[in-house]
Amino acid sequence: MIGIVIATHGAVSTALRDTAVELLGESPPRLEAVEITTSMGQGEVWDAMVSAVEAAESGCGVLVLEIGRA
Repeated sequence: MIGIVIATHGAVSTALRDTAVELLGESPPRLEAVEITTSMGQGEVWDAMVSAVEAAESGCGVLVLEIGRA
């Protein structure tokens, strides 16, 4: 199954993941959330994204949804 990484500024990604769990009644496999904060440097963001993609990867690929702010 394809993995999914949701990355957003602040806690929106975690809220989206939690909503999916609530709607489905269980945690979808290979679904990761990355919260990007203003205090994070580029290296920290990169490391968080790489860790999430590695956790979501199962050999079928990973869909990365980056939802930025306007």
